[in-house]
Amino acid sequence: MSPARVKSAERDVAPPPPDGGPTAAEMLEFAADPIFFIDPAGIVLEANRKGLEALGEDAIGGNLGDRVEGGAEALNRIFSRAARTSATLPCSLVLHSDRGPERYKAECRRFGRDGRAAYFGFRLRVREANRFTALKQKIADLNREVRERRRLQLQLEQSLEANERLLKELQHRVKNNIQVLTVLLGQQASRSGNAEFMDLVETARQRLLAISRAHEFMYRTGQFAYVPAAAFIGSVVELLEEGFTGDVEVGLELNAEWQVPHERANTLALIINELVVNAYKHGWTGDKCRIDVRLERESDCHLLTVRDYGKGFPDDIDTASSLGLVLVRGLCNDLKGRLEMVNENGAVTRIRIPAEPKS
Repeated sequence: MSPARVKSAERDVAPPPPDGGPTAAEMLEFAADPIFFIDPAGIVLEANRKGLEALGEDAIGGNLGDRVEGGAEALNRIFSRAARTSATLPCSLVLHSDRGPERYKAECRRFGRDGRAAYFGFRLRVREANRFTALKQKIADLNREVRERRRLQLQLEQSLEANERLLKELQHRVKNNIQVLTVLLGQQASRSGNAEFMDLVETARQRLLAISRAHEFMYRTGQFAYVPAAAFIGSVVELLEEGFTGDVEVGLELNAEWQVPHERANTLALIINELVVNAYKHGWTGDKCRIDVRLERESDCHLLTVRDYGKGFPDDIDTASSLGLVLVRGLCNDLKGRLEMVNENGAVTRIRIPAEPKS
């Protein structure tokens, strides 16, 4: 800012400051808004630093009409209105700069003597063009982000769908391979003619079929992370019933909403197989056999109960000598469960499995 202009601004705008006080030029520079002064011909007389940022560094001495949309005609309309009042006149200016057109909300005030305009002062309040440009840019950025997220979501959905298809195919093949194995075992046993060997093979076949039902259930329902225990137990029992002969009645009461992790599904299937088959073998009363399977929720655990109404467990039963009971006890340990075997009008087996904490 040239000394001559500073002195002119000080002489015309404000009285000389007291000793040590700020000059008019200093106060002008201190203003946060762009401020500049022009004469009635449109020549820029003075501007603070913010004003030069808006008008351009070479604005002093230039004609504002060359930088304003609408040119001298637009300025004259503002001058004409400002000359009729001593108050500040709200107006708007569209300035052309290297950044392109920028619209400002502004204030114009006439300064002069004897009712004549000596010059006009402008204060730029809001740079509308930049505000809307920033808003448009933000919207554009958000739209790009939304499109990118949709693209990634589609990729994830397609990847998930492909993985589910692969898992279904894997479970289906495992189930088929197990069934082929059970057929081969049955054929081998029938050729041997050894009743004890055939009984052992049949037990092994039943256990394999129980595992195959776990894989079949997962690929049919498409549930791989967790298996609904009630539906799954019912499916395993249904498979076992298909192999029962005679007057056998199986009751199911499966009320607990227990989601079994997939890695525990085979363990649960084997437990159900051992307990239900054992009840079928030893739970006869005359020519009838009734088996009840119940699943319920206690305060901190899931309670699985398998009961028959036969003679019950022998008083001298040795769980260590029975392969089936050894297997059940080991499987219960895998589930961190507690095994209880009692006689209550027949053999009753209860297994309490800790409930997983809710997330």
